[in-house]
Amino acid sequence: MENLFSDVHVSVPFFLLRDQYLPLILSNHIRVEIGLSADVLEANPIEDYKEVAGRLSGAGLACSFHAPFLDLSLGAIDPKIREVSLMRMEQVIELVSIFRPRWIVCHAAYESRHYEDEQKRWLENSLCSFKHLLSRLENSLTPLMVENVYEKDPSLLEALFQGLNSPLGRFCLDAGHHRIYSRTDLKDWLERLGPFLGMLHLHDNHGRTDDHLALGQGSIDFPYFFSLLKEKRLRPYITLEAHQEDWVRKSLDFLVLHWPA
Repeated sequence: MENLFSDVHVSVPFFLLRDQYLPLILSNHIRVEIGLSADVLEANPIEDYKEVAGRLSGAGLACSFHAPFLDLSLGAIDPKIREVSLMRMEQVIELVSIFRPRWIVCHAAYESRHYEDEQKRWLENSLCSFKHLLSRLENSLTPLMVENVYEKDPSLLEALFQGLNSPLGRFCLDAGHHRIYSRTDLKDWLERLGPFLGMLHLHDNHGRTDDHLALGQGSIDFPYFFSLLKEKRLRPYITLEAHQEDWVRKSLDFLVLHWPA
Protein backbone atom coordinates (compact mmCIF):
# COMPACT_ATOMS: atom_id res chain seq x y z
CA MET A 1 0.00 0.00 0.00
CA GLU A 2 2.91 2.39 0.57
CA ASN A 3 3.67 2.35 -3.16
CA LEU A 4 0.02 3.17 -3.85
CA PHE A 5 -0.25 6.08 -1.44
CA SER A 6 2.99 7.65 -2.64
CA ASP A 7 1.10 8.12 -5.92
CA VAL A 8 -2.15 9.41 -4.34
CA HIS A 9 -2.82 13.14 -4.08
CA VAL A 10 -5.83 14.86 -2.48
CA SER A 11 -7.52 17.81 -4.16
CA VAL A 12 -7.42 20.99 -2.05
CA PRO A 13 -8.15 24.54 -3.29
CA PHE A 14 -5.21 26.85 -2.60
CA PHE A 15 -7.07 29.18 -0.22
CA LEU A 16 -8.28 26.24 1.90
CA LEU A 17 -4.78 24.76 1.90
CA ARG A 18 -3.21 28.02 3.02
CA ASP A 19 -5.86 29.10 5.52
CA GLN A 20 -7.13 25.82 6.99
CA TYR A 21 -5.66 22.51 5.94
CA LEU A 22 -1.90 22.97 5.75
CA PRO A 23 -1.21 21.77 9.35
CA LEU A 24 -3.36 18.67 8.78
CA ILE A 25 -1.66 18.01 5.44
CA LEU A 26 1.80 18.27 6.99
CA SER A 27 1.06 16.20 10.08
CA ASN A 28 -0.51 13.39 8.06
CA HIS A 29 2.05 13.52 5.26
CA ILE A 30 -0.59 14.01 2.55
CA ARG A 31 0.30 14.91 -1.01
CA VAL A 32 -1.98 17.56 -2.49
CA GLU A 33 -3.28 18.57 -5.89
CA ILE A 34 -3.59 22.33 -5.42
CA GLY A 35 -6.61 23.98 -7.02
CA LEU A 36 -5.61 27.25 -8.66
CA SER A 37 -8.73 29.20 -9.59
CA ALA A 38 -8.78 32.53 -11.41
CA ASP A 39 -9.54 34.20 -8.06
CA VAL A 40 -6.35 32.72 -6.60
CA LEU A 41 -4.22 33.79 -9.55
CA GLU A 42 -5.67 37.30 -9.49
CA ALA A 43 -5.48 38.01 -5.77
CA ASN A 44 -2.80 35.93 -4.14
CA PRO A 45 0.63 37.46 -3.40
CA ILE A 46 3.74 35.59 -4.49
CA GLU A 47 4.93 35.43 -0.88
CA ASP A 48 1.99 33.16 0.03
CA TYR A 49 2.86 30.73 -2.74
CA LYS A 50 6.47 30.62 -1.57
CA GLU A 51 5.41 30.08 2.05
CA VAL A 52 3.11 27.16 1.23
CA ALA A 53 5.57 25.63 -1.25
CA GLY A 54 8.39 25.90 1.27
CA ARG A 55 6.43 24.16 3.99
CA LEU A 56 5.39 21.32 1.67
CA SER A 57 8.93 20.90 0.38
CA GLY A 58 10.35 21.05 3.89
CA ALA A 59 8.11 18.13 4.87
CA GLY A 60 9.22 16.16 1.82
CA LEU A 61 5.76 16.32 0.26
CA ALA A 62 5.24 16.35 -3.48
CA CYS A 63 2.33 18.36 -4.87
CA SER A 64 0.52 18.87 -8.15
CA PHE A 65 -1.67 21.58 -9.73
CA HIS A 66 -5.20 21.79 -11.03
CA ALA A 67 -5.36 24.76 -13.39
CA PRO A 68 -8.38 27.10 -13.67
CA PHE A 69 -11.19 25.87 -15.90
CA LEU A 70 -14.34 27.97 -15.42
CA ASP A 71 -15.11 30.03 -18.56
CA LEU A 72 -11.88 28.87 -20.24
CA SER A 73 -11.39 27.00 -23.51
CA LEU A 74 -8.01 26.40 -25.13
CA GLY A 75 -9.77 25.26 -28.30
CA ALA A 76 -12.29 28.13 -28.47
CA ILE A 77 -13.31 29.45 -31.86
CA ASP A 78 -13.15 33.04 -30.57
CA PRO A 79 -9.44 34.00 -30.49
CA LYS A 80 -9.98 36.33 -27.52
CA ILE A 81 -11.30 33.44 -25.41
CA ARG A 82 -8.24 31.40 -26.38
CA GLU A 83 -6.01 34.35 -25.48
CA VAL A 84 -7.47 34.62 -21.97
CA SER A 85 -7.37 30.84 -21.52
CA LEU A 86 -3.69 30.74 -22.46
CA MET A 87 -2.95 33.69 -20.17
CA ARG A 88 -4.43 31.80 -17.20
CA MET A 89 -2.39 28.71 -18.06
CA GLU A 90 0.75 30.83 -18.36
CA GLN A 91 0.09 32.16 -14.85
CA VAL A 92 0.00 28.57 -13.59
CA ILE A 93 3.21 27.70 -15.40
CA GLU A 94 4.93 30.66 -13.74
CA LEU A 95 4.37 28.88 -10.40
CA VAL A 96 6.09 25.66 -11.52
CA SER A 97 9.53 26.88 -10.46
CA ILE A 98 8.17 27.63 -6.95
CA PHE A 99 6.25 24.41 -6.28
CA ARG A 100 7.87 21.95 -8.74
CA PRO A 101 4.55 20.07 -9.16
CA ARG A 102 4.52 16.48 -10.37
CA TRP A 103 1.85 17.42 -12.94
CA ILE A 104 -0.65 20.07 -13.99
CA VAL A 105 -4.27 19.13 -14.73
CA CYS A 106 -6.43 21.17 -17.10
CA HIS A 107 -9.71 20.61 -18.89
CA ALA A 108 -10.00 19.87 -22.58
CA ALA A 109 -13.28 21.84 -22.43
CA TYR A 110 -14.93 20.26 -25.44
CA GLU A 111 -18.72 20.61 -25.38
CA SER A 112 -20.78 19.26 -28.24
CA ARG A 113 -23.50 21.87 -27.74
CA HIS A 114 -20.94 24.55 -28.59
CA TYR A 115 -18.52 22.86 -30.99
CA GLU A 116 -20.35 19.96 -32.67
CA ASP A 117 -20.33 21.79 -36.01
CA GLU A 118 -16.80 23.10 -35.42
CA GLN A 119 -14.96 19.99 -34.29
CA LYS A 120 -12.15 20.37 -36.81
CA ARG A 121 -11.47 23.99 -35.84
CA TRP A 122 -11.74 23.16 -32.13
CA LEU A 123 -9.17 20.40 -32.53
CA GLU A 124 -6.81 22.57 -34.58
CA ASN A 125 -7.05 25.40 -32.04
CA SER A 126 -6.57 23.00 -29.13
CA LEU A 127 -3.49 21.46 -30.70
CA CYS A 128 -1.99 24.92 -31.23
CA SER A 129 -2.70 25.95 -27.63
CA PHE A 130 -1.50 22.74 -26.02
CA LYS A 131 1.66 22.56 -28.12
CA HIS A 132 2.54 26.06 -26.95
CA LEU A 133 1.99 25.11 -23.31
CA LEU A 134 3.98 21.90 -23.63
CA SER A 135 6.88 23.85 -25.09
CA ARG A 136 6.81 26.02 -21.95
CA LEU A 137 6.97 22.91 -19.76
CA GLU A 138 9.81 21.13 -21.54
CA ASN A 139 12.58 22.43 -19.28
CA SER A 140 10.80 21.38 -16.09
CA LEU A 141 9.55 18.11 -17.60
CA THR A 142 6.15 18.74 -15.98
CA PRO A 143 3.38 16.66 -17.58
CA LEU A 144 0.18 18.40 -18.62
CA MET A 145 -2.74 16.11 -17.81
CA VAL A 146 -5.81 16.85 -19.95
CA GLU A 147 -9.05 15.86 -18.23
CA ASN A 148 -12.34 14.67 -19.67
CA VAL A 149 -15.50 16.45 -18.59
CA TYR A 150 -18.43 16.64 -21.02
CA GLU A 151 -16.98 14.42 -23.77
CA LYS A 152 -19.44 11.69 -24.75
CA ASP A 153 -16.75 9.38 -26.11
CA PRO A 154 -12.94 9.35 -26.31
CA SER A 155 -12.58 10.12 -30.03
CA LEU A 156 -11.64 13.82 -29.90
CA LEU A 157 -9.29 13.39 -26.96
CA GLU A 158 -7.64 10.50 -28.77
CA ALA A 159 -7.09 12.77 -31.79
CA LEU A 160 -5.74 15.49 -29.50
CA PHE A 161 -3.12 13.25 -27.86
CA GLN A 162 -2.14 11.70 -31.17
CA GLY A 163 -1.65 15.19 -32.59
CA LEU A 164 0.38 16.36 -29.61
CA ASN A 165 2.63 13.29 -29.81
CA SER A 166 4.45 14.33 -26.64
CA PRO A 167 5.47 12.37 -23.52
CA LEU A 168 4.38 15.44 -21.52
CA GLY A 169 0.86 15.49 -22.98
CA ARG A 170 -1.05 12.95 -20.90
CA PHE A 171 -4.65 11.99 -20.16
CA CYS A 172 -6.43 12.45 -16.82
CA LEU A 173 -9.43 10.11 -16.69
CA ASP A 174 -12.07 11.55 -14.38
CA ALA A 175 -14.29 8.66 -13.29
CA GLY A 176 -17.05 10.90 -11.96
CA HIS A 177 -17.32 12.89 -15.18
CA HIS A 178 -17.31 9.69 -17.21
CA ARG A 179 -20.23 8.33 -15.17
CA ILE A 180 -22.39 11.37 -15.88
CA TYR A 181 -21.48 12.48 -19.39
CA SER A 182 -19.96 9.59 -21.34
CA ARG A 183 -22.07 7.42 -23.63
CA THR A 184 -19.43 4.71 -23.95
CA ASP A 185 -18.04 2.23 -21.42
CA LEU A 186 -14.84 2.74 -19.45
CA LYS A 187 -13.37 -0.19 -21.35
CA ASP A 188 -13.64 1.79 -24.59
CA TRP A 189 -11.93 4.81 -22.99
CA LEU A 190 -9.06 2.71 -21.69
CA GLU A 191 -8.61 0.82 -24.95
CA ARG A 192 -8.30 4.07 -26.90
CA LEU A 193 -6.67 6.37 -24.35
CA GLY A 194 -4.79 3.87 -22.19
CA PRO A 195 -1.48 4.59 -24.00
CA PHE A 196 -1.81 8.25 -22.95
CA LEU A 197 -3.15 7.68 -19.41
CA GLY A 198 -1.17 9.51 -16.75
CA MET A 199 -3.57 9.85 -13.85
CA LEU A 200 -7.08 9.43 -12.47
CA HIS A 201 -9.47 11.79 -10.75
CA LEU A 202 -11.50 9.60 -8.40
CA HIS A 203 -14.81 10.57 -6.80
CA ASP A 204 -18.28 9.06 -6.83
CA ASN A 205 -21.81 10.06 -7.81
CA HIS A 206 -25.21 8.55 -8.67
CA GLY A 207 -25.05 9.30 -12.39
CA ARG A 208 -27.10 12.50 -12.28
CA THR A 209 -24.96 15.31 -10.84
CA ASP A 210 -21.26 15.81 -10.17
CA ASP A 211 -21.56 15.17 -6.43
CA HIS A 212 -17.88 14.42 -5.69
CA LEU A 213 -18.83 11.81 -3.09
CA ALA A 214 -16.53 9.40 -1.29
CA LEU A 215 -15.59 6.31 -3.28
CA GLY A 216 -18.22 3.63 -2.72
CA GLN A 217 -20.94 6.14 -1.76
CA GLY A 218 -22.40 6.44 -5.26
CA SER A 219 -23.09 4.09 -8.17
CA ILE A 220 -19.74 3.98 -9.99
CA ASP A 221 -18.48 0.40 -10.28
CA PHE A 222 -14.94 1.02 -9.09
CA PRO A 223 -14.01 -2.69 -8.69
CA TYR A 224 -14.84 -3.14 -12.39
CA PHE A 225 -12.86 -0.01 -13.29
CA PHE A 226 -9.85 -1.13 -11.24
CA SER A 227 -10.01 -4.60 -12.80
CA LEU A 228 -9.73 -2.99 -16.24
CA LEU A 229 -6.66 -1.05 -15.13
CA LYS A 230 -5.08 -4.24 -13.78
CA GLU A 231 -5.91 -6.15 -16.96
CA LYS A 232 -4.21 -3.49 -19.07
CA ARG A 233 -1.32 -3.13 -16.60
CA LEU A 234 -1.98 0.57 -16.14
CA ARG A 235 -0.66 2.20 -12.94
CA PRO A 236 -1.65 5.88 -13.13
CA TYR A 237 -1.26 8.49 -10.45
CA ILE A 238 -4.43 9.20 -8.45
CA THR A 239 -6.06 12.36 -7.14
CA LEU A 240 -9.00 11.96 -4.77
CA GLU A 241 -11.62 14.63 -5.43
CA ALA A 242 -14.14 13.91 -2.68
CA HIS A 243 -15.37 17.30 -1.48
CA GLN A 244 -15.60 16.74 2.26
CA GLU A 245 -12.82 15.87 4.69
CA ASP A 246 -14.54 12.73 5.96
CA TRP A 247 -15.20 11.60 2.39
CA VAL A 248 -11.48 11.75 1.67
CA ARG A 249 -10.82 9.42 4.62
CA LYS A 250 -13.52 7.03 3.41
CA SER A 251 -12.03 7.11 -0.10
CA LEU A 252 -8.60 6.19 1.23
CA ASP A 253 -10.16 3.27 3.13
CA PHE A 254 -11.93 2.20 -0.06
CA LEU A 255 -8.65 2.20 -2.00
CA VAL A 256 -7.01 0.03 0.65
CA LEU A 257 -9.76 -2.56 0.15
CA HIS A 258 -10.22 -2.42 -3.61
CA TRP A 259 -7.11 -1.09 -5.38
CA PRO A 260 -5.45 -3.98 -7.26
CA ALA A 261 -2.13 -5.15 -5.83
